[in-house]
Amino acid sequence: MTKKVQAKSATKDKANKKDNSAITELVNAYVEKHNQGVAAGKFDEFISLFAQDAEMTFAGSDFGPFKSQDEIAQAFAKKPPSQNLQILCMDASGNIAEVTYSFQGGDGSIAGIFRLEESAGKIVKVIVRQVRR
Repeated sequence: MTKKVQAKSATKDKANKKDNSAITELVNAYVEKHNQGVAAGKFDEFISLFAQDAEMTFAGSDFGPFKSQDEIAQAFAKKPPSQNLQILCMDASGNIAEVTYSFQGGDGSIAGIFRLEESAGKIVKVIVRQVRR
């Protein structure tokens, strides 16, 4: 009896992973393009992941909010990030992912959490909450 329950759970987990593949791929692209932007000093490919009417908010900060792809691009041009991101944990469901991250090369401690929403393969909303140290 226990084996059947485990089999059903495994099947359900596979279905959930398949359902979440688009948001998972977009989160991975977000981190990859962000890190490439840090290395190159250009964030064009990163910005291209956002919808034209995307919103980006840095909770608890006076940086933003930004209410369009153009505003996000201008913000990254004026104040580019200087640290690479590393995903520690991701919880994805449907078109939303919550990601706990650290900074690469750091001590591996949690640097923050971002919540990313996707529609039609583009980022429509990101809320970043950095951990205060």
